Amino acid sequence: MLGAVLAVMVAGAAQADDKPLHIYSQFKGADVVLDVVNGGQLDNFVHLMPKADVSGQGWIMTPDEQGTFRLTTQFRGKDMCLDVIRVKGGGGPDGFLKLTPCGNHEGQYWTSQPDGEWLKLRPQFWKLCLDVVNGGQLDGFVHMTECNDYSGQHWKIE
Repeated sequence: MLGAVLAVMVAGAAQADDKPLHIYSQFKGADVVLDVVNGGQLDNFVHLMPKADVSGQGWIMTPDEQGTFRLTTQFRGKDMCLDVIRVKGGGGPDGFLKLTPCGNHEGQYWTSQPDGEWLKLRPQFWKLCLDVVNGGQLDGFVHMTECNDYSGQHWKIE
């Protein structure tokens, strides 16, 4: 049953033998995919970059018994999970995504909802959706915002 539910949740994103998946938005298209920053002040933060044969763009989806899933990369391995940064009082990197050590953190358990031929991605128990920053210094980085019908909130996992 869980397998059928997860298959519907990710709208056909098949992952056999830990074959890496690409994650992209309707806003930027299939040639610009989710990637991990390597080094510097934004090390391990997640942004969209042109599709290339690099391990930071190869995502591994691991479902659990609650119908959620975790996302890790080939680059950082199975012990670093996609997570939402929370800053007490907000501000700074609050709501942005980063790979952090896997643990029992609510921002590491992801769900997806079909939205036409796309998906809305959000952490379990959250009412915010994954979105793409459009413009400014953080253009192309991903963060959590109120759910709406924006192309930056429409995702595919393939």
